[in-house]
Order: sequence, then C-alpha cells, then structure tokens
Amino acid sequence: MLSLTEFETSFQTFQFRIGLKISDRLKTRFIGEFCLLLTQRENPVLNQSYYEEILPPLQQHLSNESLSYQPIELILPIYQTLNYIKGSGLFDIKSAGFEVCFETVKQQLFSSYIYLSEFEKAIQIACEDQETNPNLQRFTQITSFEQFCIEVKQQKLPESLIENCDQTLEAFNAETMGYSGDSVWIPLVEKFEEPFGEEHIVGTIYPLGIDLEPRQTNRDADVITFNNHPLDHDDLVMYQAQDAIKAARDQHASLRSQSSTRYSVSFGFPSLSYSIAGSSFGFGMAMLVLCSLERDANLRAQHSVSKSIAITGGIDLTGNIRNVSGLGLKEKIKAAFYSPLTSMLIPFENMLASQEIVNELRELHPFKKFTLIPEKSLATVLDNQKVLHHKNIALMEWVKIHLTKFKIFQILMIILFAVALTIGMTKLAFDDNPSDFKIEGESVLLFNKTDQFLWSVEMGHTPEYLESDSPQKPIYRRLQIHDYDGDGKNEVILGTAIKQHEFNGHLTFLESDGSVKWTFSDHPVVSYGGVEYTNNYGVGFIYPFRHENAMTHDFYVRFSHMPWFPNRLVRFDVDGNILNEFIHPGGIYDMEMYDIDQDGEYEILIGGTNNAFNSAAVAIMPSRTYSGTTPQWENTRQLDGGTVDSNLIYIKFPHWGEYDMTGTQARTHVNDIHLNSSEGFIVSVVLGGSTETGSYLYSFDWDLNLLGLSVSDGFLGKYHKLTGHHFFSDYEQDEWRTKMSEIEVWQKGEWSHLFTKD
Repeated sequence: MLSLTEFETSFQTFQFRIGLKISDRLKTRFIGEFCLLLTQRENPVLNQSYYEEILPPLQQHLSNESLSYQPIELILPIYQTLNYIKGSGLFDIKSAGFEVCFETVKQQLFSSYIYLSEFEKAIQIACEDQETNPNLQRFTQITSFEQFCIEVKQQKLPESLIENCDQTLEAFNAETMGYSGDSVWIPLVEKFEEPFGEEHIVGTIYPLGIDLEPRQTNRDADVITFNNHPLDHDDLVMYQAQDAIKAARDQHASLRSQSSTRYSVSFGFPSLSYSIAGSSFGFGMAMLVLCSLERDANLRAQHSVSKSIAITGGIDLTGNIRNVSGLGLKEKIKAAFYSPLTSMLIPFENMLASQEIVNELRELHPFKKFTLIPEKSLATVLDNQKVLHHKNIALMEWVKIHLTKFKIFQILMIILFAVALTIGMTKLAFDDNPSDFKIEGESVLLFNKTDQFLWSVEMGHTPEYLESDSPQKPIYRRLQIHDYDGDGKNEVILGTAIKQHEFNGHLTFLESDGSVKWTFSDHPVVSYGGVEYTNNYGVGFIYPFRHENAMTHDFYVRFSHMPWFPNRLVRFDVDGNILNEFIHPGGIYDMEMYDIDQDGEYEILIGGTNNAFNSAAVAIMPSRTYSGTTPQWENTRQLDGGTVDSNLIYIKFPHWGEYDMTGTQARTHVNDIHLNSSEGFIVSVVLGGSTETGSYLYSFDWDLNLLGLSVSDGFLGKYHKLTGHHFFSDYEQDEWRTKMSEIEVWQKGEWSHLFTKD
C-alpha cells in the first residue's frame, strides 16, 4: 500500500495528466488507475478530499465512447468509487451530471461482463439496486447473451432490466452478427508521452467504413472515401490506402486491367477531434476495397467480412500482410478482447506474441470466447470462411444489375425480352435455386423447381437413408432445402447416417451454389457408469426452426450413437456454431416445439426411450437455454460428469410388464407426440423397436395433468391376432389404467408422481 506521501504524489500526477490536451479515452484510463488506488486504501475516510477532487473529472470525461472496450479491471474501480460517493451521503451529487455518469458506468460494466460471458456478475450489477432476488445459480449455466435475456424474462425480473437486456442484445447483434461489405472493425491505439519520458498507450476498436464516389464526367477522378474524411497526401495512411487498393485489384483479373477506373483516396475518423495515423489498418482497408470493387464492378463472385472480427495488420503492393509493431499490440488485443467481438485477424508473424497476450487475458476471464486468426496474405484470407462470406450473385439478378448500369445493355435487354416472346428464354431464365434432390449411385443430385439439374454432392457411399425417410415426419428427412439464412436463396442442410463403426456422421450446410459453408463431425466420447461410448454418431433427424423475431433459422439435430446409445440433441446456428446440447441415454424418436407457458419462448418436447430406465420417456426443456443430461432413477446408470438442467421436466412412463403380449419384456418408447395446442398433448407409447404392437395413448394438459389413457386400434388388433381374445376381456380395464398411469416426473430437481386429473 502507498504511503501518504506516495499517494499524494500519485494524485498530483493524476491532476497533471487530467489537465493535458489529450482524449477523454486516455483521461478515462488515468481516472481508472487512480480510482483503483482509492479502492485499495483501507480507510476511505482518509480519501474524502480526494473524492471531492475527482468528482468533477468523473462527470466531465466519462462517457460511453471513452469507457467502451476498456479493461473491466479499469471500469470496476471507477464504478466502486462512484458507488461509494453515491452511498456515503458526504458529497453533493444532486446534479443530473452525477446520475448520468453513474448510470453510464454501470451500464458499461454490465455490458463488459456480458461481453466476457460472466453472466452471474452481470446480473448482480444489474440487480444491485433492485428489489429482487434473482436465482444466480441459473446464470452460471448460461453460455450466451441470448440465453441470458431469456433467463431474465423467465425469472420475471424487473421490466426495466428486461428492456435494458433487449436493447443491449439488439445493439450486440447489430454490431457482431452477420457480414458486411462496407465496414470492418479495426483496433486503434492512442499514444501519449509525458515530458519526463513515461509513455501511455490506450486501445479501442473502431468501425472503418468505405464509400465509392464515381465522377460521371471524369472517371479518373473517382474517389474512395474511408470514413468520409480528407487525408494529407504525405500521410503514411495514404500510402497504405494506395497499397490496399492495388492489392485488392490484383485478386480479380477484371479489376487488375489498366483500363479499369483508378481512384484517389481520403480517410479519417469524423467523430474524433484528434488525428489517427499509422499503417496497421491497411489490411482492413484492402478487404473493404475488395468487397466494394467487387460490387461496383458487378462481379458475380462477391465477398463480405464477418462483423465479429477485428482486423489488424499492414499490407504491401502484392497483398502480403505486414506485421504490426509490438508497441501497442497488447492494447489492440485487449480492446478487441473486452468488446463483443469473438476473434481477431492478425499478421502471421505476430501470432506467438499475440497468443501469449490472449492467454494472459483468458486466465483473468476464462469464459470469454476469443480466438486469433493468423494470416499471411489477402489471397489466403479469401479462402477463410471464418473471416469472409463468399456469395455468387444469382445469374438473373446479376444480369438485371448489369443492364441498369449501361445504356447499350439496357437496349439489348429490351431486344432479348422481345425475342423471348417468340423463341423463349430458357437459358436466361434458368433458375439456380435448389428445390429437390435425387439419389444416383453415391451422388446426391440437386435440381431446381423445374427439375433442371444444378449440382451434385459426392457422398462416398450410397445414401439409401435419404430415400427411405418417413413422409409422415418431415424432421426425419436428413436432407432439407429451404432459405435458412434469410438471403432469398435456398440452402441445403444434409446429415449422414451410416451404421458402421468406422464411419463418423457429418452435418453439412451447403449454399445455394453447392459450396460448403460448414461441416460438423466433431462428436464427443462419453461414458455411462464407467462404460465408454465412442465418438461414432449418425444424424437421426434435423429440425429447422426460426424463432420469433429471428432473421435466420436454428437447427435442432439428433445425433444417434452407432450402433447403440446415447443420443444427443444439438442446436446449431446457420454459421455452424453449437448453441446447446442435451445428452439422452437412449433413442430420441420425436420432437415438437410449443410455447407451453405462453411467455413468447418455445419449449422442446422430445420423446424416446431411456435405456437406463428400460422404458419410454418425454423430456420438456427451454428451446434456447437447455443443457445437460437426464436425471437418475433409483440405481440406474448416470452419465459420468453429467449435470441435469434445473429447468428440465422429465416424464418416465411405466413398463408394460404383465400386459406385454409378446412376452419379451422389451423396453417401451415414445414414437409420437401429438400437439393439441388448445388443451395439451398426446403421447404414443409403443413396445420394442417398432410400432407393430400398436400403442398406449396418454393425454396431458399443459400443466402436466394426465387427462386420460387409452389404447389404439392397432394394439387391440395385434392382441386379438396373437391370443384370439379381446384385451379387456383378459384384463380388468380399471386395474390396467391404474397401473399404467403410475407415471413419475422429474421437476424442479426431484422425482414425484404425476397427478391424474379426474
């Protein structure tokens, strides 16, 4: 701890720095460092004069812009200082400025915890002054901000907090979701050297934007504008911009030609009152130029950049990425790490030093998902699907855009349409949107809606399972075609399911042109009661679902272990990221989605068989926050290391026992869940591995009361065929109903008997 003299010296230094003509971001860094010293002193009474002195700078220099992406270890002591000032009653804080300052810092601290996936701390900050008692344990199990917002609603926390979460999530998604062709995130650092030699560096991330401004009468004077601001011709950034344009042009022959348009360049950060210089965002410039020129030249192959990535690195004329200076590298990485972004593209030569920095940050914040993407050149980045989204413009759309730009082609278009009236436009009107498929040997052939061949997928085996799908259950179709990402074109989701021990099942997402966007086959090895089950799985079903207000679909995929159990229900987004996983010790045969409690969020109902219980079961769980495995029953085996989601509802149906007409005592399974949205749902339970025995039909309301139990005509017919008797002439119906209604349910962490409603 500092002595009084040392502390006073630190305060004098702080006052000197805060009075300098530097940015509020640097001043915020100095404020945070001094607040940290304040919070470390044992007796806050000794600091009263310091609190008085620091109050004006707190209100003057702290803002959303100066606090954004700062290390949370800096924001926290600022918040603690403001909290002490607010609660002590010794200071004049009646002005609106203090309340605005306090709420700004609190909101930024909340957002920072969200960005770091430290959701328990985030909810503690959010509810600190609320008259509520959230279930903190639930927030320790959450893995995404989307799940966090759902949990806030499910716990019925204050409306102000729900509204704040929705607004923050909306901003979060707008900043990081999807791809962009006119903006990228670049890390910046601001340096300040004091008169006595000490240097200070503070980092941030900033959106670098681009705009192409063609001059209709003089194309040689066309302008590329970066962030809509002029730039001195002798600035280093100007040279980087020119190199970036040259490197981007060289990626396409049509852009490389000498006859193509040349551009002058301007660049700047209009919202900042101070200048930015350097070359470390040259590569970000090159990527933006490439995307913009592809659109401007109306190329069919066009790229856009992931909005969840920060990009640093210079560039030379040939497109190679130049390494960045080690001075300031740590601050750049920290700014990206403490932001909502999840990765950072860096020059390959900086990878070793950068990874050490990330490792240090992960020791402080182990839940943050953040990866480094080392690259060597612009050419190699074009093949990296984690960075760039590649899309071929549909032929007809490309033709329309092209013809609107040139008068001569507009005339030709009119002529072509006139000719089409007499001889047709079969080729020009060719539809390249997938609509149907056929199996031919070891290939899957994709066709458009007029049965014209588009492209094929080589499987390496005969995919008979794609032809034998049950037409009654669309989810069992392991190849499905639809516009899943909302771009107006159909994509294909394809799952493999070969029952061979050496084959590992794949889930593949293909774009409308047949290019593979992502493939998943990285299955886990799990064990039950010490018995290990390999990572060999096949795709059992695919359930695409678009949640309310979502722009894209999610995929709920059942992976079935080959040849036995367990089954896994995994939720993917359209980019192939795993969002949730549920491990079931047996088969899953049916799945339905319904908003059971009418709170705007759907629940999942899955039916199957539990091998550990040797009987049919139904699991009910939230569709966007589920996790874990099934509960244990008496002395049955349990997934090693598995936990049970506290929101899980699990229904265990009784064995058929003496009513087993086959005498095999086979386990039962749920083969169908039929929703009756006005009343509840009906569960069909069959014996063994097929539906040939007919089924018991259980009817439930949405409060999980058992409304009734009956048997199907198929069951009665099968029994009569085997025995020559009517089932209820051999067995007393009321006694059968009583025994078969002895249903157990796991809810809120414990087993109980299910209530039968009169």
